[in-house]
Amino acid sequence: MIRSIEDRIGWIDIVNPQREDLQFLRENFNIHPIILEELIHPSMRTHVERAGGHYLFFVFHVPLFDYHEKSARRGEIDFIVTESHIITVRYESVVPLEELWHFIERRPYFKEKLLSRSTGMLLYYIVEALIEFSLRQLQHIEEKIESITKRLFKGEEIKLLREITYVKRDLINYNLISRPQEHILRSLERSGGEFWSGTMDIYLSDLLGDYLKVAQLSETHKESIEALETTNAQLLEAKTGTITKTLTILAFLALPMSLVVALFGMSINYLPLRDSPYAFPLVLGSITILGLITLLLFKIKKWI
Repeated sequence: MIRSIEDRIGWIDIVNPQREDLQFLRENFNIHPIILEELIHPSMRTHVERAGGHYLFFVFHVPLFDYHEKSARRGEIDFIVTESHIITVRYESVVPLEELWHFIERRPYFKEKLLSRSTGMLLYYIVEALIEFSLRQLQHIEEKIESITKRLFKGEEIKLLREITYVKRDLINYNLISRPQEHILRSLERSGGEFWSGTMDIYLSDLLGDYLKVAQLSETHKESIEALETTNAQLLEAKTGTITKTLTILAFLALPMSLVVALFGMSINYLPLRDSPYAFPLVLGSITILGLITLLLFKIKKWI
């Protein structure tokens, strides 16, 4: 699907590019065939290329949250920037692009503001929207970290262990996806400075600064979840140790009583009290006394 919105400059948006879309780009913008082939499939390009001297080409990845997998996945937008048009190529719906597109369509003032200046300014607003979206994608991680923090000392260690693992996986995927943004933005700062003859330098620098804020927040969340994981592991280890200690004490308490029961259960002819009518209460009393003595000994030794 291809759509466009025009003023002094234009924005062409292509979703799931087909061969006829590439033919349109080749005929109207003289895009190199190698670049066109890259638009067919997702790419891992990590720098801005000034192709032919009359347009910029780069690939920008954003983290998209997958509710089924409970983790971030990679979303890709390919940019071709000429002096008169910005062309975005993507393979699925990307929320910030849809929001910005509809905002431009429905608000004439905003359309005039973005499409009456230069492609550099339009690019600035598009990439800024993508960076802000990346920041929004961290919000659910922050909420989960706050929830884990509040429940950390409420005896939910095993349940929290699973939740912490999900958050860590989400953060790892998020960082793998968003980290190349820094290389792209630094490359755009250099190439874009030349392409727009220095008029966009401050805006391109601002984009890099905004990304670094997102990266810093992501790193803070990473440190927080690692600290929570360590604390939760210590609590779980302490709980396991307490359970093991309790079971060991119960086993030792039962040992003397088991010995008495075993002795009187032996099948021999001359067992004391075997034929006595008081055998059962005497054996029961012996077991109870031994149990109490063992328990008292544990108390004196401060083992319990």
